[in-house]
Parts: sequence; structure tokens; C-alpha cells
Amino acid sequence: MNTDNFKPAIVYTIYIASTPQKVWQALTSSEFSRNISSASRWRRI
Repeated sequence: MNTDNFKPAIVYTIYIASTPQKVWQALTSSEFSRNISSASRWRRI
């Protein structure tokens, strides 16, 4: 797949109100991911 000319049709921006350390922990910890997936709140801005 050649991605040189790739231009996505839609780009999403996500803002995370947290510290870099907590974000990294959430991304790398399966236990945290499991807990947060049931409590996630999505909102359209």
C-alpha cells in the first residue's frame, strides 16, 4: 500500500484531560483499559 498521497476524508481530534504519565499507563495497562472501556463518555464538540 502506497501511503505517500494518502489524505483521510475525516480527521478526529481527541482531547484528554490527564497527565502524560496517566495516559501512558492507560495505554499500556490492560487492567486500566478494561475498567475505562465500560465507563467511557463520548461527546461531540
